[in-house]
Amino acid sequence: MRIRVKAFMVIAATLMALIITACATRIIYTPDYDYYIPDRDYSINYNYITDDDGNDGNGSETDYFISLLKPTHTPHGYIGRFFVQYISNNLPGRVAFTYREYEAALWIEQVLLAMGFNGSQITLQSFFYSDVEAFLNYFSPGRQGVLNAANLLGRYAGNQRYYSQNVILTIPGQSESTIIVGAHYDSFRYAGASDNASGTALLLEAAQRIQEQEHYHTLIFVFFGSHELGLLGTLYFYESLSEEERGNIELMIVADVLIEGPDLTFVTGYISSTPGVMGLGSNTTSIRMVNHVRSFEQEHDFILTQTTMGTSDERVFLARGHTIFAMWGLERRSPVSFGTNFLHSHRDSYEYISNRFPGMVEQNMRAFSLLLESMLLRNWTVR
Repeated sequence: MRIRVKAFMVIAATLMALIITACATRIIYTPDYDYYIPDRDYSINYNYITDDDGNDGNGSETDYFISLLKPTHTPHGYIGRFFVQYISNNLPGRVAFTYREYEAALWIEQVLLAMGFNGSQITLQSFFYSDVEAFLNYFSPGRQGVLNAANLLGRYAGNQRYYSQNVILTIPGQSESTIIVGAHYDSFRYAGASDNASGTALLLEAAQRIQEQEHYHTLIFVFFGSHELGLLGTLYFYESLSEEERGNIELMIVADVLIEGPDLTFVTGYISSTPGVMGLGSNTTSIRMVNHVRSFEQEHDFILTQTTMGTSDERVFLARGHTIFAMWGLERRSPVSFGTNFLHSHRDSYEYISNRFPGMVEQNMRAFSLLLESMLLRNWTVR
């Protein structure tokens, strides 16, 4: 018996040493990380680790954890919460047009492949700065967009890349009618847990959950780059669509800053092209979506508050006449207003947010995961 106990202790100590080594050598952000290193391989190279049975060599750290996060065996929101923490701790400072943003894009691609999607379903849509420079003032009047870009990129002189990228995943449905599901993955120079690892993580979980389920619409998941410079990745994606592809869009859903506070909020509608009609209006689809949310509340015991127009990637689609649905996790400031707490600051990290609002990350990610999945499985063209 003593020999068995001693052997067990040796094995346990060995496994602990392996785990500590893997954690210690994990990619950690440093201020000079993004400076270009000639001939460096910028593809992801995570450490190989052993599983519970001591097997190794069959996949990366990402592959290993994804193999554990089976949708059928995990509650909604758990997978998303894991990815929020991982991105916050391992991929901070995902500034537009830098190598860190590129690494994050490659990581998203790797995660999708590890989930079982085919390479033919995934597109890394690259665009040069010159391709989108004309968009800088699209949502920022005057020269404000240019000034925002100069301010953000000026902090990273010498480490910029000439291009950024969107990561696009297409999951065919029973129809060519499409739902665009979007979230930006770039950030300011901070960890960007809420803004917008939360939205990125939600889309990754939704994609994994929806993969084996029947659904009517063709689902196009888009992880937008260069959002923080003025929705540049979103604008480039939309401008790259053909007229037929634009005509097939039934709905655009966006997830942004989902863990700024414990209040679950959403906005839905469209901007009418009718002369004299201003602001966010309602149509048949948006009304049905509000009714869907109200039924969802009763079924899952969540409360979601409908708000007014937001300022995220849905604006590109709204401006072109499409129906949108956007979701945020905010904090109520008054009976009629909500605010943010962490975005664009050093406070926007998984650890800080979890300490500030214990249990909130789990609550919000669970609610939005359940809601998004229910929306993606529904046929919105039925009148």
